[in-house]
Amino acid sequence: MYVYGIRRLFSFKEYVVEEVQFAEDLAEVGLRRDKRYNLTCPKCGAKMTKDRSIQQTARDIPICQAKGVVLVYEAIQGRCQKCNCYSTIHPEGIDPYAKATWRMMVFTAHLCRFIPLKRVQEIIPVSAATANRWDKKVLERELPESDL
Repeated sequence: MYVYGIRRLFSFKEYVVEEVQFAEDLAEVGLRRDKRYNLTCPKCGAKMTKDRSIQQTARDIPICQAKGVVLVYEAIQGRCQKCNCYSTIHPEGIDPYAKATWRMMVFTAHLCRFIPLKRVQEIIPVSAATANRWDKKVLERELPESDL
């Protein structure tokens, strides 16, 4: 099934939208790696060879009635032929440790400015502790260093 215009919502470099499935209040977006792009080492920029891959998920901002949006993608572990190091490649914009997109974390941080942490979970499916952690991470990255 091809959905027109959905690529603009989920535009991850070197990944394309393969499928979109909707449930009552959940959307699942399947991403696959575009084979026109080579794997490159994040440390030295040389070509990498694919060692193994695993399917992973990440949360994203709500769409329409779907409060929970889950991105399903293939994380690829490769070995650099030049510097002989192993790296796991995730789509750009997905934090591999938070299992969420950067725009989801920014959206959560914006919500935290105006409503209490315990009320955030009424809008997006994250706990108050996760919302607090993401808010802190966004503020650390976006705010300049204090000049005392």
